[in-house]
Amino acid sequence: MPEAIDFFRSELLEAAGFRLHGFTKRAGGVSEGPLASLNFSWDREPERGRVVENHSRLRAALGTDLRLTRVRQVHGADVRTAREIREAGPDCWGALPELEADAVIAASGEALVAVITADCAPVLLADPANRAVAAVHAGWRGAARGVIRGAVRALAARGAEPGRLLAAVGPCICAACYEVGDEVAGRFPESAEPIPGRPGKHLLDLGNAVEVSLIGAGLTTRNIERVAACTACDGEALYSHRASGGTCGASLAFIAG
Repeated sequence: MPEAIDFFRSELLEAAGFRLHGFTKRAGGVSEGPLASLNFSWDREPERGRVVENHSRLRAALGTDLRLTRVRQVHGADVRTAREIREAGPDCWGALPELEADAVIAASGEALVAVITADCAPVLLADPANRAVAAVHAGWRGAARGVIRGAVRALAARGAEPGRLLAAVGPCICAACYEVGDEVAGRFPESAEPIPGRPGKHLLDLGNAVEVSLIGAGLTTRNIERVAACTACDGEALYSHRASGGTCGASLAFIAG
């Protein structure tokens, strides 16, 4: 009997009626070894049939017929629409994404948009008025390059008011586990603290940096929820690139309007 697939969920999105959303945990898939078990990274899995099966199990658990829309993530700030991705390649339930970007947006009922993470912050955005949604992959590079603001602007261009947008920041590496150097810390002065006795070293609160970006893009604090889970601390439930030395799989953050 296979393990059940489970998710972290956002109370904020749930209360607004966005029931088809979540941040996957590790259990419930067929990947093995360091990738065990519900891995969604095509690049890290030598037997891609397992990734296809993991996607199939997730689709069955969600009970959805919506197209899965993903991108090849490159730690940048580009945003793609579900229409662009649909025109460029096949449904991502069973195939690699074709286009590069780090955020995906879709209209109500158009697609299930998703990103993968394994320490970076997954961000789900939703407009309660027109039901448009976005999935964003925000590592420190993407956050510094403006991927959050880019996703908010893309939704605003389609009728969303930033002040009414909802945002759920999913599991990511916590400040206690995320040591960075001066160059990275200097990009996030409000989210990095020097480590006593370790010159040039800092602890970066990536979740806080993302929240600051969301507020800077026009969201209100009451419309932002942080899912309190650290990828590096909770290796039983989550994948962590840093904690594993780069030998892990990746979780999926997804939402539909």
